[in-house]
Amino acid sequence: MAWDFSCIDWEDRITDGRSLIPKLALDEKIANRALGVFNSLKLPDVPGTPALEDASGEWFRDVVAALFGSLENGARMVRELFLMIPKKNSKTTNGAALMLVALMMNRRPRAEFLLIGPTQAISELAFNQAVGMIATDPELSRLFKIQDHIKKITYRGSVVSSLQIKTFDASVLTGVKPVGVLIDELHELGKISGAANVIRQIRGGLLPFPEAFLVFITTQSDKPPAGAFKAELLKARKIRDGKIPARGMLPVLYEFPRALIDNGAWRDLTGRFFCSEKS
Repeated sequence: MAWDFSCIDWEDRITDGRSLIPKLALDEKIANRALGVFNSLKLPDVPGTPALEDASGEWFRDVVAALFGSLENGARMVRELFLMIPKKNSKTTNGAALMLVALMMNRRPRAEFLLIGPTQAISELAFNQAVGMIATDPELSRLFKIQDHIKKITYRGSVVSSLQIKTFDASVLTGVKPVGVLIDELHELGKISGAANVIRQIRGGLLPFPEAFLVFITTQSDKPPAGAFKAELLKARKIRDGKIPARGMLPVLYEFPRALIDNGAWRDLTGRFFCSEKS
């Protein structure tokens, strides 16, 4: 039976500060295991290197639980995740942590994962955050092999898997067959000609694996959405609003309800209507 990822009461949820993820039939055991791994990771660039259990927001833990807890008979029901959040919410750091969780939760031998940034600077930041998290824990340092020159991280646990961090480039990404992909700052890809074709290639590479996933994490663009970003955003909104079938995509969109725009409440500087690190 298909899972329903619509969230037609999202405007009320935003104003009430509630989760934007609808009630899902998650495998609680797997979801809790993934959350345990995520919570134990530490921020490498904050004094005291606090664990994500204390430093990350509940909103992102909901995302982790939904993605990893959606396995049903070995197939992932949350096949794709579209996450749009305000700036300054540790988007790239959380994305790096999510992909480390994917490596440690993976059960497919020699599985390959990709974390893709739109620019070299964002790709470097994601890699440095992932490596920094590993370096804060002696056990993780023993289990992971870091290859800085090719931006590759290999997990050497009971099931070996690897994470390659790349810049969005059609010549590099065409023909890949990963088990999991995270694309950071999708809105930047609206400026890249042919981005939609590359995303189509990535989706095709994921098809052979029933547990595969594709995650988009982005902020809203300063200019009107364009290109691949516009296409994926409009699809995510229609799924959220119950206008089209989900087809495996879970939309989690932190954006202003029309009423808040019309009455000027979006100017509230308390941050009430934004996801935050301790939401």
